[in-house]
Amino acid sequence: GLPSGVTNVLWSEISGPGVATFGDSTQALTTVTFSQDGVYVLRLWASDTQFDNSNTVQITVSTPGITRYWDQGGGSDSNWSTAANWTLDSEPLDVDPAIIGDNANTKNALAQIAQPGERYKDLFLGYDAGSTGTLTMTGGSLTANDPGVNAAVMFVGYNGVGNFVQTGGVVSNIDQSSFKYLYVGYNAGASGNYELDGGIIAGFSHVIVGKAGQGTFVQNAGSTNNALYIMLTPWDATGQGIYTMSGGVLNASSMDLGIGQCAFTQYAGQANIGG
Repeated sequence: GLPSGVTNVLWSEISGPGVATFGDSTQALTTVTFSQDGVYVLRLWASDTQFDNSNTVQITVSTPGITRYWDQGGGSDSNWSTAANWTLDSEPLDVDPAIIGDNANTKNALAQIAQPGERYKDLFLGYDAGSTGTLTMTGGSLTANDPGVNAAVMFVGYNGVGNFVQTGGVVSNIDQSSFKYLYVGYNAGASGNYELDGGIIAGFSHVIVGKAGQGTFVQNAGSTNNALYIMLTPWDATGQGIYTMSGGVLNASSMDLGIGQCAFTQYAGQANIGG
């Protein structure tokens, strides 16, 4: 019943990394702003002066365009989609750079992808010298969305050690209207390894193995599609690029062997170069 004929309500913040400010906390329909990104729990309490009740809601606040670092906040849960594994407790959006493996957060980082819909703007595995970033993908999808022209959208081994092991799923770039680069072994002193054991890599204009660091691409199965160029140590004498093919399908308009140490070895599989 309504003994007083009036229902009183009150919004309040239960937990969160910052401050939740309500437009009018005494109105059921109101606005709220948050002082910083993260996961907040809010409570709505209501009373008719005789009975009262309350309920809570969890809200994840994520500001677009902020770099997300892997901090393994999810403990033994290493899923990319677990928000707690990223700084600010929110996984990357398609406008956010993503870093797995850096000296300030998780020096030896391991992430996994098995579900569709994962995305990022630019991805770095092994960002700092001395750090290691490893990403394993068994299914689902991982999509890059850097709108820039001539953009490098994935670095497997940027300054440190990067490993990408793909046994399934689709790794792709959403914008195929301009050059987009996948680097394996980017800077001098870096080491990158991409192992393709299944699934598809699609939409990158360039796959560059050993730009200035040591890069290894091992293809045992799966397919690479839409790559204009496969380039092994194209520009830097310090680079070392090795592509070993034991299965699967490789599609590219050309393969360029550069000025560093480089080799392409095919034991099995189908390489369609320039066709």
